[in-house]
Amino acid sequence: MSVFREAVRCTLSLLIILPVLTNADRTPNNIQTLFGSACFDIVKDTKICSNGWTAFEKAFAGKNWNASTFSDYDAYFSVFPFPTTNMRNTVLFWTGTDRLETALTSRANLISSANVVSITIINKMATVYNVTAWCGNGSGGIDYVSTNCPPYSPGTPTYTYYATFSDRLASNSAGVVFFLSENTFRNTSVFAQIELPRLLNNTAVTKIVVLNVYKYLNGTCNQTTSPFLRINKTIDGGKAFSCVDVYGDASQMPPSDELLAALTQAIIKEQTSKGFHVNVSGAMALCLILVLTTILF
Repeated sequence: MSVFREAVRCTLSLLIILPVLTNADRTPNNIQTLFGSACFDIVKDTKICSNGWTAFEKAFAGKNWNASTFSDYDAYFSVFPFPTTNMRNTVLFWTGTDRLETALTSRANLISSANVVSITIINKMATVYNVTAWCGNGSGGIDYVSTNCPPYSPGTPTYTYYATFSDRLASNSAGVVFFLSENTFRNTSVFAQIELPRLLNNTAVTKIVVLNVYKYLNGTCNQTTSPFLRINKTIDGGKAFSCVDVYGDASQMPPSDELLAALTQAIIKEQTSKGFHVNVSGAMALCLILVLTTILF
């Protein structure tokens, strides 16, 4: 009897986790319904969500699983565009601190992957409905069968979507931008591979500020082994750079109020600082005033 009981328990367990295993690397049969549910929960507009699905499906349906490009998602980001205002001194990037990022985005009134509609829909599909991959079949439709649809391999629709979002977030940033990390800067991360290069090429970005959450003294910005020294060396003259140490535990959930308050204070200080960027026209105007003052007086 005990053997039978264990067999039943094992069977039930497999039935519970089977959808998770089979959906991991393939497109769910009901992906359109799941997209619509995630979208409506956020947007509250069935027409916009319908247009969003059409654009999202167009990005990958009928295409080979490993041939996605950034431009495939142009129509999707037209339906869900980035904010047209408040992208100056308010954009937050992160690595390995996603839950802290969510709390800090809300606390400090920032813009990040935690509150931009185009990605919160996709994130909700992943976290609530376990939709982590989507692929076309190369002949005009969606591939609901093959498990050869790895979500995070370059060239796949899923990887390309997240890479495109990161590229556009960095391209739309302006002024001071913030990078939240726990003394981590991996060369293989999305920030290192996509966001940082785009920020460096974005003339509207004037300063990159690292918000370094540390628990131990050897994890501070000024250590010779600090990974953020590589960021500083990467920046070639055109932009300012600073690294701000904030003591706390980035993995604590929910984040402590003390940590959020300290991070917010560091952000506000950077947002309200004066003189970190002087434009040419302002300098020329000051020069002319000094010259005229000398001549006349």
